[in-house]
Amino acid sequence: MIDGSTSSILRICIGAAVLGMFLLGLACAPRQPAPPPELPPQEPPEPPVAEPMEPPPKSLIEAGKISGRWFTARMGRGADARLAFGWPKGAPSLKYMARSMSEAWPSAVLLSEIGIRAQDYMEAWMQLDPEFFDGLVWFTPEQESDHALAGALVSFHPTGSGEELRLRVTMENPIRLTDGGRSGMRPVRLLQTPESIETIAWNEEFEELWWASPSRIVRYSLSEGREKQGWSRTGPSTRQAPIPPVLRVASDPGSPVRVGFFDPVTGTGAWYGRSGGRWAKLQELVGFPLTPREARFLSAPWDPSFGEFRLLDYQSYALGDFRSMERIASPLGSILILDNRFGNLLCFTGNTLDPLIPPVDDRVAATAALGDRLFVVTGNPPVIRAFNLTVDRAWINPWQSKPLSAPVKDLTAGAMGGLDTLFLLLEEEGGDAVHTLEVAR
Repeated sequence: MIDGSTSSILRICIGAAVLGMFLLGLACAPRQPAPPPELPPQEPPEPPVAEPMEPPPKSLIEAGKISGRWFTARMGRGADARLAFGWPKGAPSLKYMARSMSEAWPSAVLLSEIGIRAQDYMEAWMQLDPEFFDGLVWFTPEQESDHALAGALVSFHPTGSGEELRLRVTMENPIRLTDGGRSGMRPVRLLQTPESIETIAWNEEFEELWWASPSRIVRYSLSEGREKQGWSRTGPSTRQAPIPPVLRVASDPGSPVRVGFFDPVTGTGAWYGRSGGRWAKLQELVGFPLTPREARFLSAPWDPSFGEFRLLDYQSYALGDFRSMERIASPLGSILILDNRFGNLLCFTGNTLDPLIPPVDDRVAATAALGDRLFVVTGNPPVIRAFNLTVDRAWINPWQSKPLSAPVKDLTAGAMGGLDTLFLLLEEEGGDAVHTLEVAR
């Protein structure tokens, strides 16, 4: 007979055996494979970066030409493609490379010209309408330092189907970016040559830079990045002249563009103009190259005894001796600014030839005129200062650059690509170089 306590113990043992068998069955049951872990979405790999099979470019304009040839051969889009070209708003120097490359596509648009400014390609991409553009070409600067541009990464992003392309262009020598301007703009070096350059002039109608070296006169196309024509200078190239030679684009609205050159070494000069699609010497120049309008009431013969030009009014009254002359607009009409060989300025009203107080008393290294603004280079280190003349005959100074990195040999101004631009001839260690500086209107 089994009593109550024995019965309780038996029930406990039976329950424990059943529980053990249940757990053993769970342990022996086949396991289901665990689901694979979720992986983050994989971005498509970036297209490889190519290098152009050409010699490294010496200028941003040449770099743009090389990029244009490379992309034209690989894009699969003809010259009628509607492309947008952009660069970071903190790298304004790349606009020269972009403008040069965009010439391969006549329908191309620079984003800055339609009011789009972005820090990176995606920010620019979000502002484009794919119905109007076939793709975006974006320029990313590759800096060697804060003040030197080593090259650029050029990427093409099609708006529809197509392959993204990337090209890295490395300059032959890093382009030095000289800090300048309260606006934050920096002068950009366009070209540098071991050949000494004495003076420069900008022909904005044809976007050509002219310069004179001791042995020749050069006509240089910025859009093509090469010399178009050259003329030898007569006379000894080693003789010292009292003042630099004069090279001036002297034309009035509605009249053909002419470039005047005067050589103080020989006391002779010549006019250059278009003839049969090319430029040629037209006639002799016996003094400072005046525009037709200026020549109606002024004359500026060369005075070898003083080694300068002499400005005479219509009655042959001498107003002053000078080495260069600028003309600006003002509320008082046109204003003439003379710069003599000592770096002093003389100013006159264009209509009545009344003398005016000059904007600076400091010694001036170079001057340039652009509309109603007079730009002068003064100081050591040199700075560029802009001046306007008010109706009460007072000069105001609305803008001044930061100190430049090298002495300024010459200064000229004009429009380039629709932008008001200064052209600076700097005397650098590696040779004379021409820089540009965009100035706000």
